[in-house]
Amino acid sequence: MTQLLYAAWDLGLFQLLSKAPLTLAEICERLALPRHSTDMLLNTCVALGLLKKEDGSYANTPLSENYLVAENTFYLGGLLEHFRRHVFPAWDSFKEAIQQDRPQIVGDAGKSDIFEATRRPDVDTELFIAAMHNLSVSDGLILAEGFDFSPFTRLLDIGGGSGALSLAVAERHPRIQAVVFDRPQVCSIAERYIQAAGLGSRVSTRPGDAFSDALPERADVVVLSLFIHAFGLKRSTPILEKCLCALPPGGCVLIYEPMLYPGRTGPLTTLLSSLNMLLVTPSGGDVTAQDYMQWLEKLGFESVFYKALPSIRHLVGGFKPKA
Repeated sequence: MTQLLYAAWDLGLFQLLSKAPLTLAEICERLALPRHSTDMLLNTCVALGLLKKEDGSYANTPLSENYLVAENTFYLGGLLEHFRRHVFPAWDSFKEAIQQDRPQIVGDAGKSDIFEATRRPDVDTELFIAAMHNLSVSDGLILAEGFDFSPFTRLLDIGGGSGALSLAVAERHPRIQAVVFDRPQVCSIAERYIQAAGLGSRVSTRPGDAFSDALPERADVVVLSLFIHAFGLKRSTPILEKCLCALPPGGCVLIYEPMLYPGRTGPLTTLLSSLNMLLVTPSGGDVTAQDYMQWLEKLGFESVFYKALPSIRHLVGGFKPKA
């Protein structure tokens, strides 16, 4: 099914049918495809829910229209290309990943991880940020609706990538000024997303390394999303210690990550996501909400809370003591 999806997407089928329903003959003519194989492809797409067929004409379903047509907000093209270029080849070495407990991304110097593969300001970095943007647009909207940001005015988005979360929160909460803190080559990409959203006066970037640099000052709420998921609890501990120091009394840290059930045997999507981190990062993976809550309490945060959200990501947060 994966190859079928990629073939239909690469051929421009969903982009073509976004304009208007077309018959088999019209599709073959416009895409320069033979009738026999195209007929099989189209009807299988119908069976998979990617297309609908009425009176001999084919059209996109809401699923393909929303996620596979480039002009639409929730388009997943960057994610699809990132998976094809980096993630699927790593899954070919899944057994080795288990045996070696190390990532299997194929880089210029052999096996590497996704951060090494995207360290330079090149097409791989652009593709990785586009993929993370695709993943974060809808989850940004969910976060903006699911947490009360009204007591806060200055958001710091650590490892914020394209700025998708910051943009969603700023759009929903007019008092928020947001800063995306990420590597310099990522910030230059994020600037384009910010300008395209028309929020350049309220969302900005700050180049830096969260592990080695001081955090930007003045934030009263800090978000880490798909960050601890990528680096793991142990490696992320110094970042949370920096957050505790940098926040004002009463300031809040939000961990917005995929989270496992207490018994660690579900949800399946999160377990697979965690295995994906094994394949592409040195120390990433997912833990339970209880793990995050205990971690924040141990670091010195108070009023620690958990909130389930309608997403693969859920929310754990805590506040810096006021006295």
